[in-house]
Amino acid sequence: TDTNGFYIFPNLPTGNYTIVETQPAGYGSSTTNTLNVTLPTTGVTNQNFGETVSTLSGSVYVDSNNSSFRDAGEAGIGGVPVRLTGTNDAGQPVTINTTTDSNGNYSFTGLLSGTYVVTEVTQPTGYGDGSDRAGSVGGTAGNDVVTAITLPTATDATGYLFGELPARTTGTVWIDANRDSVIDGGETGRLNGVTVTLLDNLGNVVATTTTDSSGNYAFNNLLAGT
Repeated sequence: TDTNGFYIFPNLPTGNYTIVETQPAGYGSSTTNTLNVTLPTTGVTNQNFGETVSTLSGSVYVDSNNSSFRDAGEAGIGGVPVRLTGTNDAGQPVTINTTTDSNGNYSFTGLLSGTYVVTEVTQPTGYGDGSDRAGSVGGTAGNDVVTAITLPTATDATGYLFGELPARTTGTVWIDANRDSVIDGGETGRLNGVTVTLLDNLGNVVATTTTDSSGNYAFNNLLAGT
């Protein structure tokens, strides 16, 4: 085949022929690799062989419960660079860079089978480093990297996850009987329903909550900051 995948056998006499394709390395096949053809004097066209490729996809997300799974409601982190490297089964080195979309998702398409590594290139600003997870065709998860991914032909490999940890701040509203600003062992009084507001360093309201029946409050899923 030429650079466009086209082939031709010219100057053939009429008759019965068999066309056999040698399967190209790294591709799956969507058609038979053998075609039986009865050739008229006008010749025939469109004796085609279809090949399939693979994909690999995943997410960078806020792992609020540090479970290393992306649970419902856990937000994605957009704009994070992710890199795929490795060698495909045609013997070609592969390096592909992409960036997560606004939902934290990324995808590498048009891949031949081979052995790959997917890397979260840059730690997202404001998050702690969470757990990472290999996806549907396996691999070995490390810190911001999944190695030894053996990608088969004609496969959509999914679920390659990079989890990031949000910051959290908590506290209690209590009756400080001795006025020493410390919750002492005998100070059991707690105030329910007190409004607590979190501000950023510019004075903007980030979140507002109220204390529970034990006087406790929490602000979850925060970026690191002041």
